Amino acid sequence: MRPPEPEGGQPPADVLADAALALGAKGARAARDAVARGRDALASVLALPPGTRPAPGAPPFNDRAWTEQAPWALLRRLHAEGERTLHSLSDSARLPAHRRPLARFLAQAVADAAAPTNFLLTNPAALRDAWHTRGASLARGARYFAQDVRTRQGRPARMPPGSFRIGTDLAATPGRVVHRNALLEMLQYSPRTPQVHEVPLLLVPPWVNKYYIYDLAPGRSLVEWAVRQGFTVFCISARDHSSSTLDVDVEQFFTDGVLPALDVVLRTCAVRRVGLVGACSGGLFATALADWLAQTKTAETASLTLLATALTLPEPFDRPHASWEGEMRVLVELLSRNRRCVDGRKLALAFDLVRSEAQLWEPLTTGWLRGERPRAFDLTAWNDDNLDVPRKLFLDYFTVLAHGFDGRGRLRIAGRDLHPGHVTADTFALAAQIDHIVPWETAYRSTLLLRGDRTFRLVPSGHMGTVVSPPRPRTRHLASAHLPATAAQWREAAVPVEGSWWQGWTDWLAERSGGQVPSRIPRPRPGLAHDRAPGLYALHGWPAQLVQPTDGETPRSDSG
Repeated sequence: MRPPEPEGGQPPADVLADAALALGAKGARAARDAVARGRDALASVLALPPGTRPAPGAPPFNDRAWTEQAPWALLRRLHAEGERTLHSLSDSARLPAHRRPLARFLAQAVADAAAPTNFLLTNPAALRDAWHTRGASLARGARYFAQDVRTRQGRPARMPPGSFRIGTDLAATPGRVVHRNALLEMLQYSPRTPQVHEVPLLLVPPWVNKYYIYDLAPGRSLVEWAVRQGFTVFCISARDHSSSTLDVDVEQFFTDGVLPALDVVLRTCAVRRVGLVGACSGGLFATALADWLAQTKTAETASLTLLATALTLPEPFDRPHASWEGEMRVLVELLSRNRRCVDGRKLALAFDLVRSEAQLWEPLTTGWLRGERPRAFDLTAWNDDNLDVPRKLFLDYFTVLAHGFDGRGRLRIAGRDLHPGHVTADTFALAAQIDHIVPWETAYRSTLLLRGDRTFRLVPSGHMGTVVSPPRPRTRHLASAHLPATAAQWREAAVPVEGSWWQGWTDWLAERSGGQVPSRIPRPRPGLAHDRAPGLYALHGWPAQLVQPTDGETPRSDSG
């Protein structure tokens, strides 16, 4: 079914036609340039100094054959020249400025896919392994390939299947489900201290992933850390919508999901103040909730914590062009499982393509060509545990970001316009220096939209490192006492701070969380089946043998 044509813009087919014409106008010249580059590569390859590093962004040619043996060095150089040619085409002046970032992304994706390391006959390490093992590595690789086709729709596994058990190795902090409806569950965690801070914390996770990025492996769990520091912690766990009949938009998720969850927190703790924490896409809802409380006066936001959160799109995507909405509808159609849901596996693949060499091609070469599974890693297990999300919610979310909460993109909930500029609560914002999903500059610009006292920190890691950062020796991050007008100015003034941001955050939080009160123990709720953490919704997709039963409960996974 053809997506509706956006008002005042071109249909997607015309957009693609324009792009093709723009490239076609230079097609002959580009072909000549490619031939010339290939000729130059052939002429210069034998003069390539041993140990020369590949160009930035190229796949890891870390086998010695790529620099010490002329045929492999030639192949590597030809690939590098082809990659440069693709990038020169993507930067063509004939392409409109708003098309060039997508063209660069596609060029890099094609270059990564075409790397000689991805194919058996052009991978010297894989050929050497096959020779030394008398073909055993190829047999294992074929078995892994068949397993991945059967269980992962052809995506190469990034760790041995069944490496973790949920409730034991992941999402293991003790707690109970204290609220459940058709959209989400609410978990309350058991205290570890006799006294706790008066103000509870409500954690809003990314709704495109399961909640336990907050509660990863023991010792690497932000929830566990906060509980040990004397905080009462509640966390939302969103439902997988693959079998749901609901067609949920942003407003319904907020009014029927987030607001009832907040009400449970306030009633359970008998307080009128709450600390809000949001990560990635959950940060928008945490920010909207802070504004909602400021407008309705139903409660007070004691603090707001935003982890790798974008309240606007990265430049230059923050200035939508005429056909933006039509293209977004095409994207949603491609990612969807059916008319109601965006397929979590397709969405995860789209994110993986942003770093395809590390996320797709390296596991492929390691597993299928060399017959080795990468080591098990808790973040990889979480990243592979996907949620199907409602299409309307997905599209509404990006529309709000693209239009900056104003005009057609405004976030209007129950007759109220919500905007970051209304939020006056103290904010602790964190970003990651090498984040491929929310660039740290975008997170910084988003922080500037807020009012009140704002603290911004930068960690030297990737996207998920903004949540998972346990204290360990030589841990450092960047901080600055001021928030200048641009991210570049902030970076120039920032200084290193010893220790994990967890430590600085809980110190900051303690100053805004009131006095000490007796610890709050989560109580069983009548009628809530399987109410031990991690709850029912987090178990969706987990086989029964990898679910840890608690207190005699029968292991159960939510398959529907």
